[in-house]
Amino acid sequence: MALLLCLLCSVCFLGGCKRSKEAEVVLGLNLELSGRLSQYGNECLRGARLAEQELEKRGLPYRVRLAVVDNRSENSDSVLGFLRLTKEEGAVCVIGPTTSAGVKAELQQGSQVPVIVPTATSDSLDGAEYGNRFRICFTDTAQGRAMGECAWAMGYRRAAVLGDLSSDYSQGTSEAFCRRFTELGGEVAARLSYTAGDTDFSVLLTLLRDSRPQAVFLPGYDAEAGLILRQARQMGLDCAFFSGDTFDSPVLEELAGEGLDKVYFSNHYDPQGERLEEFAERFEAEYGEFPSAYASLGYDSVMLFADALVRADSPEPQDIAAALGETEGYPGVTGDITFDGRGNAVKIPIVNAIVRGERRVLRMRG
Repeated sequence: MALLLCLLCSVCFLGGCKRSKEAEVVLGLNLELSGRLSQYGNECLRGARLAEQELEKRGLPYRVRLAVVDNRSENSDSVLGFLRLTKEEGAVCVIGPTTSAGVKAELQQGSQVPVIVPTATSDSLDGAEYGNRFRICFTDTAQGRAMGECAWAMGYRRAAVLGDLSSDYSQGTSEAFCRRFTELGGEVAARLSYTAGDTDFSVLLTLLRDSRPQAVFLPGYDAEAGLILRQARQMGLDCAFFSGDTFDSPVLEELAGEGLDKVYFSNHYDPQGERLEEFAERFEAEYGEFPSAYASLGYDSVMLFADALVRADSPEPQDIAAALGETEGYPGVTGDITFDGRGNAVKIPIVNAIVRGERRVLRMRG
């Protein structure tokens, strides 16, 4: 009997106890799948699901299972979702939410579980304060500054700002835009605000028109920004509109209608780039449409986690966090990912232009 037990232990050591694809690791997704920001969360999820399918075909040492919660576009539910993923589902890493306020809410729980931030751009997500946070997108300052430079380079010298008073994202990008635009010699003639959920912008647009801007910076989410573009054109405002990454949304395009002209926004990827081509083909085969930047960042988030998991050679959150922090030159479909000392990916925004309903690409270089 002793000899048999010894032999069984030897077999276990040599084969059965070694890591296999049957060993499961849980990756949490805390996303806006309902509520006013659901367009962004659902796009991120579609990209993540495609990555999950790809990982199942690879010979990884663990099987990666996605556990998904809907935070309903609410910060309080982002906290509940994070706790559910880490305490009940046993997630060793969490992706999301897509908004900065949602990410901050979950990070304030003080968990050691690393968080991969796909799309939250607020500069207030300080890596020194939240050491286990790894952001694969650029910041509000980077995109606001880029759009200020873009407006100036296109010859506009008088601008106005129309932002969402309730949004850190909107306020942060607005500050960066105004600072850079005025540094270059431009004039910001008016700074106006609306509140999330508004639908009639006639009064604000009248004030905007009276300020006679050549360009308007409109950093808002799709539900309001799409209506603003439509109503602005109906009121005869023919100025150019500039914005950030939230403009990469089919919902915005549908709401804006014929108002989608002379629109320029910073984005996380080049939709015409070679890096995206193979991923786009697989995405279109699965979903029947071209991937948005949010879908692409969702895909990159999952694939980056898998890369860190392999390099860590451990399913423990602290080991995965350490591996994520050492990431250098990871070839994502949205560009190479290297984290600086504060957990931010070093990236340059790409400017997308929509003129008479057709999208073009302008590369912004630092």
